[in-house]
Amino acid sequence: MVKPFICLITSLFLYSCVDLKNRNRENFTSFTSTSKDRQKMFFTITINDHILQATLSNTEAAKELIKLLPLTIKMNDLNDNEKYGNLPLEIPTSDYYPNIISEGDIMLYGTKTLVIFYKTFPTTYQYTLLGKINKPSQLKKIMGSGPVTIKLSHPMSEK
Repeated sequence: MVKPFICLITSLFLYSCVDLKNRNRENFTSFTSTSKDRQKMFFTITINDHILQATLSNTEAAKELIKLLPLTIKMNDLNDNEKYGNLPLEIPTSDYYPNIISEGDIMLYGTKTLVIFYKTFPTTYQYTLLGKINKPSQLKKIMGSGPVTIKLSHPMSEK
């Protein structure tokens, strides 16, 4: 009797993990409501004279972030894997556990802390997805080891 119960609980847990992963992927779909006219929203991140393009996620937090642009933020290094800095205003959250942070992920920690990750690693923290840098292969080098000032610029639409 105990074995079937444990199997059921384990199955439910694994299903919920897969479901969270799929919902995370869905957040990179368009802001338009019809599948015929999908748009991706992009914004520009300038770091030490390097211009990077990022794709905005489809979250309320990302939509609110765009309203704050253009923004210049001083970011500090943490754990040799991320840069973080505060936004001028709090924005709404939709926290989830990503389990794995990927190089180039742009997240919100709490309601006001913008985080850009330049390494891939496992995590147990909760974040709100804001977007992803499209080509992050040189991000660690661009970010450097100390504080950095970044500029976020308005998005461009691309069909």
